[in-house]
Amino acid sequence: MKLPLFSQPVGFLILGYCLCLFSLSLYLIGFVAPFWVKVNSVSSVTYIFGLWRYCRKSADSTICAELQKTNDVFRLIQIAGGVGLVVLLILSVTLSAQVLLMKKRNRYIIITAICLSTLSGVMIFQVFLLCVLIFLTLASLGVFDILELIPLGDVPVSEHFHISYYLAVVSMVLCCIATILLVCDYKSEFA
Repeated sequence: MKLPLFSQPVGFLILGYCLCLFSLSLYLIGFVAPFWVKVNSVSSVTYIFGLWRYCRKSADSTICAELQKTNDVFRLIQIAGGVGLVVLLILSVTLSAQVLLMKKRNRYIIITAICLSTLSGVMIFQVFLLCVLIFLTLASLGVFDILELIPLGDVPVSEHFHISYYLAVVSMVLCCIATILLVCDYKSEFA
């Protein structure tokens, strides 16, 4: 009986590689798009915040600008997100070299890919955790208030995470699955 392609040892590597590229794509979109937190206000104006920019959307216009007033904790989120993106890029290049250029698998490249995949998952998890910490816990305690970024006189009705945040979470999950597949590839090939 012939085994399907993805159940063979090389299948783990290819599937992990594909998941890594998909994870990178989702995270890149989530990283640059200004859609992490959405705040609806009484004046029918919607404020949408990202890691780098925010947008003020009213019935007749949308105005976007760079975030100016950020504190150290928010900068920590930006740094962790940036490091996660760089590590995910390095992982993608490493796996691309292994899958596309080499005929024989190199155990050191696979070990490096496993370490990079784990590291990028950890960095994206830190972004996830810090965002939850900032927007849920610290905002309620008043240490960091997203309302500081909204003009005076505008009262928010609701705050919630938006699409870019969820893309980063899905990217983190895919990165973890890719790590598991790379470990399976390593075990089946070199154990």
